[in-house]
Amino acid sequence: MSVETNIPKRTRSLRTRMVLTFSAATALWLGIIAGSVVLGIGYGLGGQMSDLRQGMRFLAESEQEATEIGRRVAAGENPADIGRDTSITEGFEGTRLRIIRADGTVLFDSATGGPPETVGDVVITPLEVLSLIPSGDPNYPFRAIGRQIVADNEIWGYYFVTFQPGSEFQLIQSEVPEIGHRFARVMIMGFIISVFVVYLWFMLFAQRVVLPIQALSEYVLQIGTGETDEHAEVYSGTNEILELTRSIQRMVADLNESRRAEKQADDRRRLVVSALGHDLRTPLAAIRSHAEALADRASSDPEASAATIIRRSAHMQRLISDLLAYASLGTMQAFPRETFDLAELVRESVIEQLSRLEALGFAVDVDIPDRKILVSGHRQSLQRVIDNLMANVLSHAAEGLWLAVSMHERVGRVRISVEDHGPGLPAGVEVFEAFQTGSQERSGSGSGIGLAVVQDVVRAHGGACEALTNAAGGCTVWFEVPTLS
Repeated sequence: MSVETNIPKRTRSLRTRMVLTFSAATALWLGIIAGSVVLGIGYGLGGQMSDLRQGMRFLAESEQEATEIGRRVAAGENPADIGRDTSITEGFEGTRLRIIRADGTVLFDSATGGPPETVGDVVITPLEVLSLIPSGDPNYPFRAIGRQIVADNEIWGYYFVTFQPGSEFQLIQSEVPEIGHRFARVMIMGFIISVFVVYLWFMLFAQRVVLPIQALSEYVLQIGTGETDEHAEVYSGTNEILELTRSIQRMVADLNESRRAEKQADDRRRLVVSALGHDLRTPLAAIRSHAEALADRASSDPEASAATIIRRSAHMQRLISDLLAYASLGTMQAFPRETFDLAELVRESVIEQLSRLEALGFAVDVDIPDRKILVSGHRQSLQRVIDNLMANVLSHAAEGLWLAVSMHERVGRVRISVEDHGPGLPAGVEVFEAFQTGSQERSGSGSGIGLAVVQDVVRAHGGACEALTNAAGGCTVWFEVPTLS
């Protein structure tokens, strides 16, 4: 048996789809993570980006101012005049500039009238917020940014800018931790959302791929048990899995057909063995009885005994031939086919039987077209069909010695009929079943499987057959097969 499927091709296509699905899921997950980062930054900083840029610009300008103050101090200018000329605090609300000498003396304060402030020997580094600088109101803290003022390569003093709480520069110290918290929250939410989305993606993937593969695997495992139905509903997912399922179902259909053919062949062989043991026993006993009588010269009519032996031997020969033909029908589909003229085959069969029919006193009517009627099939098997139909007449038509063979062509089919004037068909008997020999009204000398062979051969050729009682009370058996014309 040959099973042609696209299983390897479908399997490769399914594997490609799985790789693409996993790649898409990974890309989606990374995209969600990247989006979370962007959203985290945007949400964390929020509307403070402008203030942060201003604060960073202020820090850069304070570095430049400290350098300029150091240059002017080294040049001998008055620090108070230098402080008044400094414009760094202009445009920034809530700021206060002080220039302090290294010994702690405040030489310039942009907010006049305040208490003197001393910082001692503290060394201030860029971008570092030192401490809360005390003022007259302990509930009103100030934050400070300081720069070193270097003159002649020595630390001359310090340059302080303080900020009131709530100003935009509060962001540099107070809001950066909150930004981090916001960023972390957005990242966590993004991660949770990405995991949920990827989970949904893989659930869909499982629904479309994994579950169908599991169902298909269970379906394939049932093949070995012989309980697989090729028409069973199998869960289908993607187009590749659906095509793979259909390919496997076609394979299962072929396997089931092969199993049915094997079972039918086994049944036939068992039936043939049983028939050989049953139907050959009676003629063998008769042959042996008459042969022993002839050998002992005890037969009162040697010629009759010899005729019985010949008749019984011929019956056994026909029975064995029919049994072997019936047993071989299980491999009918494997027989080689050829194109031949069926009209010529029927004519040859009638001619071969004509002398015997005439010797038995049969009147024979033949109606076969002169033209060719081409069919495709196994010539020897169809030859046996015709011979079996004529042998059926010889076996059963003990009365009304008349036989007619006709052949009529229709569109795409041809029908061959064999008629006799015998006693007709018995009621309630399926004559096409094996080992049905009819009623006692017909002679009952047949093997009982001739018409069974006819039916199986005709069906193997895509045809049909029927047996019925004709208007004259005899039997008509016809069969038809497709033609090539």
